[in-house]
Parts: sequence; structure tokens; C-alpha cells
Amino acid sequence: MSVRSELYSLRTSLAVLYFVSELTIFRTIAFPIFASLLGFSDLLIGEIVAVYNVSAILLYYPSSLFSERLGARTSITVSMLLFFLSNFLLAIGKTPLEFSLSFALLGATQSFLIQRGSLIAANTTKPEETTFVYSFATSTGFIGRMLASLCFSFFYFSRSLVDYRIGFFALGVASFAPLPLMLKVKDTKKPVKYSFTPSKLNMVYSSVSFLVGFGQGITITLLQLYFVEKGFNLFEVSLLYAASGAIGFFASRFAKRYGKSPMIPYLVLSVFYAFSAALLSQGLYLTLIFYLLFSFSRFARQVLGQTLLLEVLKAIGEVEKGLGTQAIMGDIGDSLGTVSQGYLFDLGEFSLSYIFGGLAILSGSLLNYYFYGKFIKGAKSQTPK
Repeated sequence: MSVRSELYSLRTSLAVLYFVSELTIFRTIAFPIFASLLGFSDLLIGEIVAVYNVSAILLYYPSSLFSERLGARTSITVSMLLFFLSNFLLAIGKTPLEFSLSFALLGATQSFLIQRGSLIAANTTKPEETTFVYSFATSTGFIGRMLASLCFSFFYFSRSLVDYRIGFFALGVASFAPLPLMLKVKDTKKPVKYSFTPSKLNMVYSSVSFLVGFGQGITITLLQLYFVEKGFNLFEVSLLYAASGAIGFFASRFAKRYGKSPMIPYLVLSVFYAFSAALLSQGLYLTLIFYLLFSFSRFARQVLGQTLLLEVLKAIGEVEKGLGTQAIMGDIGDSLGTVSQGYLFDLGEFSLSYIFGGLAILSGSLLNYYFYGKFIKGAKSQTPK
């Protein structure tokens, strides 16, 4: 398979973008400790972090309309500027209001950042090209994730607020790195017909992200609690994040080889993903083994799943709106899963929770498989030879 030379420019610019985006894991791990050093209660810290999800959910769809009008490249530029402002405010902030505004800006960053998928869709014509770009960009992002996780492992021993502030500021400065490269990427085309509302088909398809988000909201949240219950401290948890980044790198590169025919590999990986999620509470050592399998299948499946999703959205003709609705439903599902895991835990502790999470993930994956088969494979079979 010969890949068009323009794809190399696209994947390089997106790789830098993904790398910088994944550095945010440093902030995710560091902020609770930073805020506790300032004397904030656990409840207040949770409320501040929750602002991120609320902001992102409210802005996902408006950002998709913005991207349709002005192009995905403009949306990504806006996201990087918001990312800098968010981290700068976190670096200089002292009050709950300042930190809440910082997380609101981070949510806005994420809402515009999802349109990087529109750039991939606009610059690719075949599933293997989509996988080629997405695999490389995602695997590079995991390098950023590993770097940020390892950086935090050093901060774990620091009790200096200044060190944390410098880290947040450096994260903000890094946001400008992708901007020069993004100017060279072909922007998305403006739609011929413009509407404010997504199609019914688009909304039905967004249930894929809802189901997978619900399952992940249960499993990933409980997984963190499980490791803490087993005596892992935050330093060791940060090393687990770094390990998951390494697994994600190899999983993303592995997925690239199946870009031309992603359906069956995606389905197989989805089964392994759900199966390993359902077995994450089998004792610490077995959990670590299943965690490796869970992480590998999760991230490899994520690359192929994104390929399926972008190809279906291109067939529907609503890429920007589709990415917006998928993100909204994914976050809503994740939030409901996070809430539900408490009730499921009361009924059957970790085992029952992971089983429900695995079933939700598998259901969403099967639905994605069905849509891709209907719109992509079905369309090819009807094409005159």
C-alpha cells in the first residue's frame, strides 16, 4: 500500500499535538496534591475538578458548529490558546475560584481539541490512511503520557508549591509547540448546507460512545480505587500510568497493521477488552496481568475504533457534529458509570462492577461494528465494478 506523501505531514503535526495533549496527565495527578498543600478539602478538590466535565459537555457541540464554519484547524488553534491560559491560571492561582476557572478553560480546551478528528477525516480517503495517521499520532501521544507520569514521580517527593507552579507553567508553554505545524495541514472544507442540529442517525450512532463511556466509567474509576485499597501510594500509581503509556504505545503501533480491514480485529480486541475488564478483581497479581491485557486491548481497539467512527461519520456527512455528539455522550456515559459503580460495588463489590462495565463496553463495540458494516462495507458491495 502506497500512502500519499501529504499524510506524513499530517501525521507529524498531529503527533506533536497528541504528545502535548497527553502531557496533561501530569496535571491530572499533580493537582489534588497541590491543592491539598494549599489546605483544600477533598470535597472542594473534587468539586473543582468536576468543573472540567461540565464545561466540556456544555461546549462540545457549540465547538463543532464553530469548526464547521471556520475549520477544524482554527478550532485546534483556539484549543491550544485555551490550554495555555488554563495552565497559566493554575500556576498563579491561589483561590478555589481561580482553580475552577482553570478547569473550566481546560474543559473548553478539550471541546475544541476533539476536532483534530475532523482534520484526519478531511485529509484521508481510505480506512488504512485513517489508521496510519491515527496510529502514529496516538502512539506519540503515549510517549508524552509516559514522560508526564515519570515527571510526576519526582514531584511526589516535593512539598514545594513553587515546584508545582513551575510544572503547570511549563505545561502551558508546551501548548504552543503544535501551532507552527498545524498551519501546514489542509483544513476542513466548509459544508454546502449548514444546520444547527445533528441528524437522527448521528444521534443514534452516538450511543456507541455512551455505552463504551459508561463501561469505562465503571472499570477505570474502580481500578484506581482497587490499587489504592491494595496499598499503592500516588508514586506507585504514577508508575502505573507510565506503564499504561508504554503499553498504549505498542498497542497503537500494533493496530496500524490492520487498518485496511479493521472490522474483525476491532471486534476481537473488543471481546478481549470486555473480558479482561470483567476479570480485574482476581487478586493483586492476577489483576496486574489482566490490567496489561486490558490496557493493550483498550488502546489497540481505540485506534481501530476511531477509524471505524471517522469512516462512518464521513459516510453520514456530519464529521464535526458527529465528533461533538460522540464526545458529549461519551462523557455523559462516563459520568453515569462513575456514579453507578458505587451502587454496583455495594451489591457485588469489584467483581459485579467489572462484569457490568465489560458488558457495556462490548455492547458499544458491537454497535460500532454494526454501523461500520452497514455504511462502509455495505456501500462498497453496492459499488458497480
